[in-house]
Amino acid sequence: MCATLEKMRDETAKKAAEQATERTRVQIAVNLIKEGNMSIEQIARCSMLAVDRVKELTTLQPV
Repeated sequence: MCATLEKMRDETAKKAAEQATERTRVQIAVNLIKEGNMSIEQIARCSMLAVDRVKELTTLQPV
């Protein structure tokens, strides 16, 4: 029982960390998009997001 609870706790913590990392990457990309002086590929590389994800973010941001 204790091992099961520990596993659930660890999985929850891992998922929370992954979500926080994704939010940080998106925020970095959004900030770089707003700057307006980098290509989609450069932003993807700097934010460690996929090019398609950055393209998606550019459609959400007024430039």
